[in-house]
Amino acid sequence: MKPVKTLHAVLVVLFGAAFLVPGLFLSGVYFRGFLQWWEARGWEEIPCRIEATELKSSRGEDSTTYQVTASYRYRYQGRVYQGDRVGFSSSSDNIGGFHQRAYRELSSYLAPRSGTVEVESSGPAVRSFRCYVNPDQPEDAVLYRELRWEMQAFMAIFALTFPAVGGGVVAFGWVSFVRLRRERRLQGIHPGEPWRWKPEWTGPAIPEASGKWRA
Repeated sequence: MKPVKTLHAVLVVLFGAAFLVPGLFLSGVYFRGFLQWWEARGWEEIPCRIEATELKSSRGEDSTTYQVTASYRYRYQGRVYQGDRVGFSSSSDNIGGFHQRAYRELSSYLAPRSGTVEVESSGPAVRSFRCYVNPDQPEDAVLYRELRWEMQAFMAIFALTFPAVGGGVVAFGWVSFVRLRRERRLQGIHPGEPWRWKPEWTGPAIPEASGKWRA
């Protein structure tokens, strides 16, 4: 097995892995978004009090990303819980206008800063928002449980393409590496018969190649 060819096959595998590993991570995040959305469809909607909200922005060279944050309090089965999850994704982005819309809506439900207001299930004095609570884990709640389709569509470009490209390159490099190992083994078995160094040439007859012969 020639060292140059072996090195080339290994580099191809490593190059493919550079796409495959991050792609698998993005795929996990991508499909996890669908799973969370599906599971949250059965969560219970209850009133909550928005105690604080903020729209954070981060300016980059080409664009500005946003992230809405909030803290809220809710009562479930006689106990009061504190929540801070707005949506299922906690990262900042500029895909669509989710963060800006959520901040404007949550700001309109912001509780007064003076004094502590208890969460009530009803009553005109309390302007409550709504949150969705996991009945199996009441401390797990979210304000917006809908699936952000524009974000999922954007992530699909990387979550589906990177693993496919990386997996294909890794498979090609690995097959080449295995083939070179077989050729080296055949060279050791038939050192003086180079026509038998190819795996497809080990039979009693060399198979005919496809295509037309050229004169």
